Amino acid sequence: MAILPPPASPRNFAPYGASGLAPGGAPRTMPTPMQVPRNPKSPAPKAGRAGSMPKPPTDLQSAQQQVAAAYDPVLQQIKDAYNQMVQSTGAQYNAGSKQLADLYGQYGPRVQQAYSQAGQGLAAVQGMLAATQQGQGVSAASDLARQLQGIDASTAGRVSGNFGQNLQGEALANATAGGNNLAALLAEGAHAGQYGAVLPGVGGQIGFQGLQQALGTLNANQKDELAKLAAEEPGAVQTALGNIQSNQYKQQALNNENFYKQQVLNNTQKKTNASITQGKQRVTIAQQNANTAATRAANSAAAQADASARGWASIGIREKAAQTKAAADEKKLKSGGFTPEQVQRYKGTALTLAQNVYQGFTDSKGTVHKPLTYQQAVLEGRKEGIPVSIITASLNQFYKPGQRGRPMAPLQISPKAYKTAPTAKTTKSLKGLGGAFGG
Repeated sequence: MAILPPPASPRNFAPYGASGLAPGGAPRTMPTPMQVPRNPKSPAPKAGRAGSMPKPPTDLQSAQQQVAAAYDPVLQQIKDAYNQMVQSTGAQYNAGSKQLADLYGQYGPRVQQAYSQAGQGLAAVQGMLAATQQGQGVSAASDLARQLQGIDASTAGRVSGNFGQNLQGEALANATAGGNNLAALLAEGAHAGQYGAVLPGVGGQIGFQGLQQALGTLNANQKDELAKLAAEEPGAVQTALGNIQSNQYKQQALNNENFYKQQVLNNTQKKTNASITQGKQRVTIAQQNANTAATRAANSAAAQADASARGWASIGIREKAAQTKAAADEKKLKSGGFTPEQVQRYKGTALTLAQNVYQGFTDSKGTVHKPLTYQQAVLEGRKEGIPVSIITASLNQFYKPGQRGRPMAPLQISPKAYKTAPTAKTTKSLKGLGGAFGG
């Protein structure tokens, strides 16, 4: 017996997003927002032009749309899950019912075969019993006749006739009993066959009833699940509406705050622009003052450079390259560029040189060297790479001011004077010199 397919889900079980029906089968409708009565004196609203933008949804409609977007997929999932369970349950019951029907269907043929074999066996037994009784009766009658040969014929006939009738009656009784047993056996086999014929339908009916009961349970469970979601939806709409309105209030507060900040920023920008303008004016004035100071400094530097050049020349260093090299060595000495051993060696060499050039001397070859002027002595020291300040310090121990060309004023050497060598070009633009070589 074929099992019917599971019934389709009732329409009122479908989620809102699938069928558009609310629980109970009623069409789903969006709640209408509260309508404010129009003032009869106010002009009627103008009809919208074709192609005009639609009105934005109200807060309530937006909340309902949010909830529907969240609930509809869940409802659809519930429906799909129950549909799958219905299909799976139907398939299982169909397979079980078919198997039960097949087993029940095997009962009839097997019981018929068993009864048929039993009937055949009973008939054979009855036949063998009848044949045995008949043979035994004939043999017994012959034996009796031989034994009765010694008596008269009438008595022998009566005795053997009675004996034969008794044997025939017993055989008939046994045959009748065997026939009755065989008939009863065949009747029972017929009834068993009829019962076996209806058993497949019984198995199918059992499966169908079980399927109907299972589907009823599934439908009831689906109803409960959908009813729970439907009961939660109004509260979710109110929650979403509250969030929307709260966000609107927050957005309005944020807009107000941004507006205030923009006003403050505008005022600050105005003040900043005014300050920038004033600052530019102050910068212009400061630039003018700086230019004036730079001009004065340039003039002073040029004067100092000229004095520095005269100072170098006063000690014998007149060439520009020599002046540049002397200034670089002085800068290196003041900045610690020479090792202590180098400085000590320079001082020893300078002292020996100062004594020799001041007094004059005869070298190892016998050549007589006359005393030198102060400027010549400085140049001899520079040939040895001795810084000018070390040379002049040693020479000043022997040469008195004004003696053999020694300048009357002491030679002033400042580290700032070594930034660049005094040349014809730098004497016009040299800035920042803190001192010069005195003449």
